[in-house]
Amino acid sequence: VMIPDHTPEMSCDAPWHAGKAFALGYMRALVQNAAALGPSGTTHSTDARRQA
Repeated sequence: VMIPDHTPEMSCDAPWHAGKAFALGYMRALVQNAAALGPSGTTHSTDARRQA
């Protein structure tokens, strides 16, 4: 379970909502990337970072 207890401070009409939305989107991207990497944390041989 991941809980966004710290969110960025935004300067807009709804700063709490915007900060929470940003944090949730960031956490979702982290989870999706972890799933793409797999349990070992390795990437496919076509990964540009590994070829450099």
